[in-house]
Amino acid sequence: MFVAMLTAAALSASAYPDPIAPAARGQMQCYSPNTAAKSCKSLAIYTAKGNGTFANTVIVLVKASPVTLLETVADVTMRDGAVCGAITEANIRTAKLSANAQAVPPEQAAPFMEQLVTALTPVLDRDICTRYEGPGPLLTAKATMDGVPQPDDDQTVLWVSASDGYAVKP
Repeated sequence: MFVAMLTAAALSASAYPDPIAPAARGQMQCYSPNTAAKSCKSLAIYTAKGNGTFANTVIVLVKASPVTLLETVADVTMRDGAVCGAITEANIRTAKLSANAQAVPPEQAAPFMEQLVTALTPVLDRDICTRYEGPGPLLTAKATMDGVPQPDDDQTVLWVSASDGYAVKP
């Protein structure tokens, strides 16, 4: 039984290769962390889907007051040590919007989603890859779009556990 548990743990961990190996332990990526306030501007959660793909759930702070969050899910893969995927119009249209911890009904969220699709049109369906650099625990997320570095989009990232108390908030 002990061997079976070790084998299951090894298989589970190997499903999450670097750079997202901490996700196998239930950790999430906190972007732009404020360690004193235990806040993030966004959280990224990875769930293995099989065949080397992952569902990347991202919760983003859209507005500070009222606290408005957007939750999207997109498929990503690991390629040459980077997390790669594309944001699609469908990812945006199926996103969940909340205000002050209350779900915004889809019909009320629709105008905002439409504006978001328009604003994000230049990056939709583009190959976006992110590498994580640094010795840790704080890393720098460095993105490329269609292979071109996007240095203005560099962000600080910290792996956190749910029990650490971090949340997406202002």
